[in-house]
Amino acid sequence: MTDLYDLPLYQPDIEYDIDSSDDDEEEEEVNDKFEMAQYDLDVVDEALLNPHNKEFMDHFGFKIQVKTDDEGSSDEDTSDEEQESNEHTPESVPEMPEDNAKDTSLYPEEEEAVIGQDKPIKRPTSVVSNVDMSRPSQTLEQRRISRQSMVQNRSSLVIKKFFHHNHKYDSERQTLLKQEALDLLSTCKEKEKAVDWDFWILVISNFGDVIENQLNELRNHLVKGGIPSSIRGHVWQIICKSRDLDLIEYSELLKKTSPFEKQIQRDLTRTFPNHPYFMNELPEVDAFSVLVKLMGKYDLRGHFTLKMETLHQHLYQFDNLFQQSLPVIHRHMEQEAVSPSMYASQWFISLFSHHCPIEFSFRIMDLLFIEGPQILVQIALALIVRNQDHILTLKFDNALVEFLTEHIFDIFEEDTDGFIKQVYDIELPMKFLERLAQQYTEQVQFGDTRSTSGEEQLRRINGQLSEHIRTVEGSLSTLRIENKELTDQIINSKMEIARVTDEKEHIRHQLAQLKAAYEKQVEENRQLAERNVYLVNQLTDTESILIQMKVDVAEKEAAAEAAVNGQSVYVDNGRDYNLQSDYPFRLNFYLKPPPADITIEEFEEFALDRLQAILQEQIAFMKKKEDHISHFVLRMAYCRSEDLRDWFVRQETTLFKFRFEQEPMEEKKAFLQKLNLNWKMLSEEEKENIREELEICCQALLRSKSDNPTLAMIEQFVNMETFFEVDFEKVPNLVGNRLVYLRQGKAYVPMSEQVNIVMNEYQDYLYKSLESTAKLLPRIEEDDRLKPILLNVEKQYVGKSYNSADVDYSGSVTANEVDTLVKRHAPLCMRHLHDGLRTNKHLRHEGRLQYGLFLKGIGLSVEEALVFWRRAFSDITDDKFQKNYAYNVRYNYGLEGRRVNYNPYSCTKIISGTAPGTGEYHGCPFRHGSDKSLEAKLFKDQISRSHIDEILDLVRSKHYQLACTRYFEATHLENKEKIDPIEHPNQYYELSKKLAENNNNNNHSEAMEIDG
Repeated sequence: MTDLYDLPLYQPDIEYDIDSSDDDEEEEEVNDKFEMAQYDLDVVDEALLNPHNKEFMDHFGFKIQVKTDDEGSSDEDTSDEEQESNEHTPESVPEMPEDNAKDTSLYPEEEEAVIGQDKPIKRPTSVVSNVDMSRPSQTLEQRRISRQSMVQNRSSLVIKKFFHHNHKYDSERQTLLKQEALDLLSTCKEKEKAVDWDFWILVISNFGDVIENQLNELRNHLVKGGIPSSIRGHVWQIICKSRDLDLIEYSELLKKTSPFEKQIQRDLTRTFPNHPYFMNELPEVDAFSVLVKLMGKYDLRGHFTLKMETLHQHLYQFDNLFQQSLPVIHRHMEQEAVSPSMYASQWFISLFSHHCPIEFSFRIMDLLFIEGPQILVQIALALIVRNQDHILTLKFDNALVEFLTEHIFDIFEEDTDGFIKQVYDIELPMKFLERLAQQYTEQVQFGDTRSTSGEEQLRRINGQLSEHIRTVEGSLSTLRIENKELTDQIINSKMEIARVTDEKEHIRHQLAQLKAAYEKQVEENRQLAERNVYLVNQLTDTESILIQMKVDVAEKEAAAEAAVNGQSVYVDNGRDYNLQSDYPFRLNFYLKPPPADITIEEFEEFALDRLQAILQEQIAFMKKKEDHISHFVLRMAYCRSEDLRDWFVRQETTLFKFRFEQEPMEEKKAFLQKLNLNWKMLSEEEKENIREELEICCQALLRSKSDNPTLAMIEQFVNMETFFEVDFEKVPNLVGNRLVYLRQGKAYVPMSEQVNIVMNEYQDYLYKSLESTAKLLPRIEEDDRLKPILLNVEKQYVGKSYNSADVDYSGSVTANEVDTLVKRHAPLCMRHLHDGLRTNKHLRHEGRLQYGLFLKGIGLSVEEALVFWRRAFSDITDDKFQKNYAYNVRYNYGLEGRRVNYNPYSCTKIISGTAPGTGEYHGCPFRHGSDKSLEAKLFKDQISRSHIDEILDLVRSKHYQLACTRYFEATHLENKEKIDPIEHPNQYYELSKKLAENNNNNNHSEAMEIDG
């Protein structure tokens, strides 16, 4: 127990039972020590710790002057009588109320020490002892020994002096408080039967007897529920005797403005201002009185002063006890660089309420009022003991400090009784705590001594520095002169920099003008180049038509001549087929079909292998037999429609060109001679006759491949190159670009450019062959073995890209037409995206990409696309749209980023893509939607029950594209022809739009007939 309780106030109207034996013992103690009842304990503490001070502040706020034996002693011996004659009266004497005065009739020997209204205080000459002192040195030594004994045995003195009488002598206000508490208890007694109210009546009535005789029982009640919450506020006031305070000064302070008003207002938010306990319990005056007691008698003021003396003392005690009682945990926390100040200071300052449940805070306050401030150290050790296993598992970077400051109470959960029992299980000897406090005080004093010696050292250093300053000042004038010169130089340099900066700005302005002019010229050149390309393409198309017409005329003339002569037109059916003799080269025009015996597996395998080579545009050195057969198999697979034929010819010519360019020159010559394409190779003599013209044309040809060909380069090229004389219509590209010499309808083409002639010949031949094969296809499909293979090969067809780069869709659809066209002709996946866009006025990235490329494919230009998307995203500002979305739209059209003209998504890509999440609309409804949602959409489109069941069966069988095809047929009942499976959303759109246009044309014709 520590010094917690105030000096008992003597009541003149109360009779006291005084034991004579006790009086004798007390008189002996007075002779040995001093009468502590005559002093304010706060003043005694300060006087013991700071013996050199003359004035001290008591707990009422009055200044008390204290004079020790050192001030009145001499080298000669003095007697008690001389000391009594030197009584000292303080300059400032506090006056106490009448009800705080002692009854002098009961204590006649202390009559002069009683504080009265009109009588000055009479104190002993010495605060420490009244024992005779013969010499000052002996007096000083005895005072030092007495002072140390006072510090060590202060707790026992307080217990022995006050425990029997402290709560027997109450002021009138304290008596009224007890009566209020008893009245409140009687009311609560009827509501809460489980509480031992008789014991708490005893605590309220005579707390001193309970402390002396029933302390263990009191602690058991603290463990089992603590002070009942209904009377807790009154019991706290009774224990600390807060009603004994004189609040005259407090009343005066309330009338003034506090300089700390702002700080108080700022702190209020951290002190549970809205909690019911703190809004509906003690009045302000009573709460302030308890606060004064906590700061004074319970010595908590030292937690909040500038130096925080009491807080550092508690931390010192806790750290030493922690190290001795739990060395393993202490060593672990030292290794993790976690000191008690990092977590325990928060505990002590907030009385553990920072992250402690409110009920725990009340129970901790119960312990503090009854046990004293040393219980804080005991609580801290109890928390460490209970959590020691978990602490060992934590590291500094693993939230060790966070656990100690925020989650240390989690282990107790709601078990407050267990928490209090854990605290009382920690035994802390009072003498050991006092010894630790004394050690801390000595360390602080030693630090102050070292600080004083440090000041002396600093003074010496300061003198040396002053001398050095005087020396430095001597050279300062010289430096100032130099500084002035440097300043002038800097000013001149800055003026020069300003001039150069102006010139730089002028040059930058000229550069900007030149850049603008250059960009304008580049744009004009680009427009001219585009115009030139357009004209070249138009010329090429015209020449191609002319060539085709001449070929047709030649064929018809040959047929007519054969008919006149009675001959039949030659048809090579390939019966006399010899692969080695007929096709000795890797290059092949595939003039004759191969009459070879192969297995049905080889038939399909060769075709798929060749298709793989075409799609990947890679050359593979395959066997000639496989290459030959696979070409004709693909002819059969891709001759069905015009789109298939165009795609096949384009891929085959690309593959042929690649192979042709890989062959050596001699191989190319032999191949062309074998084909017998009616080309004439110029002899050296013929080449020399037209050498000048050839060099002129070759100069343009070489300029197209390099920057500045020299005359020597041109002459060497003509010497080394072999030239062919061909009809000009066979090389329209070269003729259009003026890269060959023309004379009398003939073009003189170098061997290096023969690939253009060969490509045109090969392309014309393939188109004719595919048309012939298409006529024979119905007879070929009668074979049940070949038909599924050809269909499987045909499925590999990528189809149209539906990109404005290869189909003329650009600008054919406006933003205003999108809603109508999508609702009438778009597939279900795109209508789903369109509905989501109109509902939410927004689409996420995958949905915008899928829908935007589809709109691009149907003919929405980039300008109209920006208009459409801006109207669709109507909830955002123009600035946000330009910043976040306009770039993506232009990116899809190949105008930003890598400038790739992206193709619309095919059905395969959509089906194999990622499934849409919450709030997303991309994907295939047949693949990614549920059966119920799909069925609801089909009913909404007014599709019959039979068609719905058929579509759902296809979906369950994972035939999603066939399901989409059936959906098209069910929504376009006017279509009587069988359609190919839907492979692309834009294919669906084209079919639907084409069907609608045909119906409109038919209706228009019928209307005209009726009018006629």
